[in-house]
Amino acid sequence: MRWIDLNDRMGLPLKRHQILSTATAILRETEPAAPVLNHRWLKQWLERHPEYKIRRRKSLDRERLKAQDRDHTLKWFEGYENAISSYGIQREDLYNFDESGFQMGIGKDQWIVTREPRRKIVSGTDTNREYVTVVEAVSADGYAIPPLIILTAKRLSHQWFDFIEDEHIAVTDSGYINDALAYQWIQHFDRSTRARCKGAWRMLLMDGFGSHLTYEFAKFCEKKKILPFCLPPHSSHILQPLDVGVFNVYKHWHSQAIEEATATGCTKFTKTEFLAAINSIRQKTFKNSTISNGFRLTGIWPVNAAVVCDQLVSYDPRKERTPLCSTEDNSTCSNLSTPKSIQRIKRLENKLIALSSDLRSSKKIVEKLSKAAQTCLYEVKELERDKEATKAATLARHARADTSRTYFSTRGIVSAADCAKMKRIEFKTSEQEALNKRRRKFQREVLPQLKRFSRRKLLRVQLKRVIYYG
Repeated sequence: MRWIDLNDRMGLPLKRHQILSTATAILRETEPAAPVLNHRWLKQWLERHPEYKIRRRKSLDRERLKAQDRDHTLKWFEGYENAISSYGIQREDLYNFDESGFQMGIGKDQWIVTREPRRKIVSGTDTNREYVTVVEAVSADGYAIPPLIILTAKRLSHQWFDFIEDEHIAVTDSGYINDALAYQWIQHFDRSTRARCKGAWRMLLMDGFGSHLTYEFAKFCEKKKILPFCLPPHSSHILQPLDVGVFNVYKHWHSQAIEEATATGCTKFTKTEFLAAINSIRQKTFKNSTISNGFRLTGIWPVNAAVVCDQLVSYDPRKERTPLCSTEDNSTCSNLSTPKSIQRIKRLENKLIALSSDLRSSKKIVEKLSKAAQTCLYEVKELERDKEATKAATLARHARADTSRTYFSTRGIVSAADCAKMKRIEFKTSEQEALNKRRRKFQREVLPQLKRFSRRKLLRVQLKRVIYYG
């Protein structure tokens, strides 16, 4: 009953099959051979507890409208403030976590500057649409815990851990998180934040994670004094700090990494390329000011319901985004533009000779010739820098591709430190296996020869003794 009430307070009322699976798990803690509970048991349980009712969940559109309703949001903020005051939540103990999905080789559309605004412009980036999930958690004071990267694969590769620092990696068939990984992640969260605790409890704001909030997950949270607190359904675009303040920046720098890799000759942005770039992407994204700004813009910390409610009054999802810049008429370009070609420079040179008597005109032409020459030098230097960057990136890419492709037999969440430890264990194991192999070979091939040789030697010694003393 406490489990049902907890989920109800968090805005994640349980479905019937969730109650049955949880009740079965509780029963099997005392009776391991207990059968799976069915809907008949649930019906009888509801009859014994008439305070619980079965209600039909409303449709998505109704839920979205309700999430954008001012009164409903104010009510959620009241419950949120009560929880903060009741549990004594400090700024350092308030966390928000969520999943961010990436298509590994697909970036976002970029704003560009061009002379031809009507021309269709596309970039030749990689088209690797393999999905990867990154689970992030940040605190109201700007701290970010090491992320969990979930890749689409069957096994963990040793190679991946050569490119990460404090990140953790797991694999699933789909690239999405599941119940088992969610339970391992909350243990990782506890280890990463335990030393930072200012109060007795830590609050964990979440959205879209309810399907993984299992009985084991909630039981661990209660044991470690972690308070899961859910945002209203379909409200992450206005209430979740990660969505409002961080993830857009995250996607931007991911796109930049793809663009830079493509510009330096990368033909496919693979798992290895993603892992090699993720640390740099996160350093640019998870700045203290960026994270704190996300909490402030959502009214989560400092607590300010008016920040969100004022948006709800004027919120219109059909409102088109205002472009960052407007085009200007190309006719305003000056006729005295800087020359962009050798032919143009030559024509200006001829004009300079013809107008040598007009000192004012000559001075202007000389200035433009000088500017054109400087521009050419800048372009040459830029091309040289691009060439060096491409060469360095290609060498690094080849080095990553040349590493051995060995895999772990374990499943679940693995960090770089865990990888190093397992490598040491595997190395010791392989050394022991090699030693055992050499020992077996010695016993099978060398030892019999030594025995035969020793027997012959002993026989010769005995014969010499007989002859000598005979």
